Amino acid sequence: QQSKKSADIVVTDSQANGKESPLHTVLVQAVSKGERMDIAIQKAVELGVNEIYPVQTEFSAVKLDAKRLDKKHQHWQAIIQSACEQCGRAVLPILHPVQPIEQVLDNINTQEKIILHPYQKNKNDDRIRSLKLLHTDKAVHSATVLIGAEGGFSDDEVAVAEDNGFARLSLGKRILRTETATISALTLLQFLWGDYEEK
Repeated sequence: QQSKKSADIVVTDSQANGKESPLHTVLVQAVSKGERMDIAIQKAVELGVNEIYPVQTEFSAVKLDAKRLDKKHQHWQAIIQSACEQCGRAVLPILHPVQPIEQVLDNINTQEKIILHPYQKNKNDDRIRSLKLLHTDKAVHSATVLIGAEGGFSDDEVAVAEDNGFARLSLGKRILRTETATISALTLLQFLWGDYEEK
């Protein structure tokens, strides 16, 4: 039925989008300066992330007041929508408000929890996991990756993460920019437990 002001539509068929990964991924990303945060969010969406937590850390170069936080949130939301359109996703990832890192870590309950923090205080520190240890046969349906800003994480922040079940992971000897680390980590998660092997 149709009138000048309204119309009734009947759905006769539907088709699943099929672009969502079976792996639920959560990105906890320290707020970084310039376009780095924008790139990290954009590429995370393209790589199938389901939730994004922007966090303030001790070494974050960007400190946002309430007014700027609101503008940034709207800006990042627009990036998410545009990235979804680009890669064909029909489900928008959840963008959480900017929060202190400690507050976020208390509420993460995915199966795998990884913090990219390759630094060790001494050569006998064996708490840093290698990629080989991650590549197991166990079924993993959800994973969180925690990525710092330009200055990485403080010792206290690393301790809080480890207390909340996060394992340290190194991506090699080279120092990566924060947006490169985001892309690399999420790509690895999809390869290990996501849909990269599906045809």
